Amino acid sequence: MKTVFLMVMIVSSISFANRESGGRGRGTAVYVDFRSFGTGIDGVTAKRTQQLINEAKMNGQVIDQTFEQKGREGETLICVELTDAFLRYHLVKALAPLISADKKRLGRERTVVYVGNVCGDVSHATEQNIEAYLKP
Repeated sequence: MKTVFLMVMIVSSISFANRESGGRGRGTAVYVDFRSFGTGIDGVTAKRTQQLINEAKMNGQVIDQTFEQKGREGETLICVELTDAFLRYHLVKALAPLISADKKRLGRERTVVYVGNVCGDVSHATEQNIEAYLKP
């Protein structure tokens, strides 16, 4: 009985850890949150994000996509759910240099990236450290 209880606890904790981590290892949803601080959004990154999403759509790699308008200066939350985590990693890696350059220029981050399991559930997504994606 103790063994069964222990196994249930282990499985439950693994499941909980994966959900709370935003599925960093297996998550395929990428949220890109474009914010504004009176200067508008990062237009360069926004344009590149849309290009990458369109390319993924043309290649049949998009499961779902959402778009939420949040403000009057272009603030939006875009989510794209890709067919696998490898594609998710490369999408974020492609955006990382642009986001980092914008942050250095303005001294604050206007674009924030989260990784989750599905679009529509940003509350369980994990904010990504963009600098980590800049490493070779």
